[in-house]
Amino acid sequence: MPRARITAVEIDPLAGVAMRCNAALNDVHFEVHIGDICEGPVPAIDALFAGDVCYSRPMVDRILPFFRRCAAAGVEVILAD
Repeated sequence: MPRARITAVEIDPLAGVAMRCNAALNDVHFEVHIGDICEGPVPAIDALFAGDVCYSRPMVDRILPFFRRCAAAGVEVILAD
């Protein structure tokens, strides 16, 4: 059975370090991308899982259009907040 390839995206470099440390402690493997992906093209992915991204109006105004573009391109978008 093929394994899933997972990439975590974070704009805060310190949070990226925390993700890498947590993954190592739990023997979990995934890539970490530090940066803002909202302006770029829709990534070539099957699913997008997002959490804790609706904490402020400016963030919602920035991220929801990206989620909508992803969904329109056929990406399954799952949002938990």
